[in-house]
Amino acid sequence: MNPETLQLAFYAAAFATALAVVVAVQAVLRARAEAAADDDDDLPAPDGRTETDPVRRVAPQGRLAALAELTRPKSLAELSELRRRLARAGLRSDNAVEIFSIARAVSLIVGVTLGALLMLTGEDGSEMLMAALCMALGYYAPEGWLKSRIEARQSAITEALPPTIDLLVTCMEAGLGLEQAIARVSREVSHSDPEMSEELGIVVGEIRAGLGVPEAFRKLSDRVTSDDMRNLAQVVGQAAQLGAALGRTMREYANSARRRRTLALEETAGKITARLTLPLTLCLMPAALIIMLGPAIVMIFRMVST
Repeated sequence: MNPETLQLAFYAAAFATALAVVVAVQAVLRARAEAAADDDDDLPAPDGRTETDPVRRVAPQGRLAALAELTRPKSLAELSELRRRLARAGLRSDNAVEIFSIARAVSLIVGVTLGALLMLTGEDGSEMLMAALCMALGYYAPEGWLKSRIEARQSAITEALPPTIDLLVTCMEAGLGLEQAIARVSREVSHSDPEMSEELGIVVGEIRAGLGVPEAFRKLSDRVTSDDMRNLAQVVGQAAQLGAALGRTMREYANSARRRRTLALEETAGKITARLTLPLTLCLMPAALIIMLGPAIVMIFRMVST
């Protein structure tokens, strides 16, 4: 690639980065404007009526709506699925779908722009390959980021579940109710496990809003897609329906979950031995053959040479 092509690609990358920063800042400012507009809509008008002007409510969305429409889900099922995935990643704001759609559109535009520049200025096949990679990266980068964020959050919540259950059991055995115990544990683990603290805070808010305990834990298992959380939701739901003691039930579940986790770790440790067989064979077999056959080969050469 010649220097002119490198310089042009550098300028294009700088322009794309600046465009992405400007769009992100505008999205944040627009989100704040929408929040302020929603607060103002809750106030009565001077003549005693509530402000319901749809034009004023939609006005902050005008500039970036066309950009978001490029990648925004078109059907209700796709929109619901995207909202569910964003919620699992911890992105629960009202503007999360639109901001993510804008980010996807900007990433796609940047990837296509860089790919087109490389294709126009390329002289051999390497530029074509780089252009294809830029376009693919621009298309799949937001989805990959969201998937990695979901996996990291789900893994953090799953790892924090056993000690959290122990804290819940301790609080309930100390005399607190389930709602008070969840609220107390949510405050206590806010620094060590912020993801678990956020999910427990949502459960407390749903219970205080009038949602039943089984339904609140069922929705928690929908947000945290792990077998341990799903089993916990079933245990809590059955205990609440049958009138069993939640403290004793959760303690037994914590013990069984700890045993399952220990067995899973032992299984992983056993698999490591099998996986190391081939690398050890490939690395140690040549050295062992040289050590065993080296002296014999040297003696044969000496005998032949004499």
